[in-house]
Amino acid sequence: MKIRKGSLILLAVAVGFVALVFYDLGKVEPVEVVDSRLVHDGAAVRVEGDLENTGSKASDVMLDIRYFDASGRPLAEDHLDVGKIPPGARRDFRSPEHRLADVSEFSLALNHRRNPFGN
Repeated sequence: MKIRKGSLILLAVAVGFVALVFYDLGKVEPVEVVDSRLVHDGAAVRVEGDLENTGSKASDVMLDIRYFDASGRPLAEDHLDVGKIPPGARRDFRSPEHRLADVSEFSLALNHRRNPFGN
């Protein structure tokens, strides 16, 4: 079986493109949620955890937290201003306490305040 030179060049370009996409995807989100937990304290509930900036630049971060009941119905949300996290640093976070008896799940979303339109 003989492989043409054009096929090899096309294959090399495709492999290079895939490698570039994965490299860029690794740099898209330098801040990671490394730990998070739902804490019930009597009648109050909150979310706590840690963020880590694995990037090479400081990152200004807000954390959007949404609370849900067991059936997935939204109950509340918080927008927590974490501030600038230096490169390589870890920062803990703690949401305000809520008086919500039915909370069983939560979701987190990082917001980098990229522009005044919220995108």
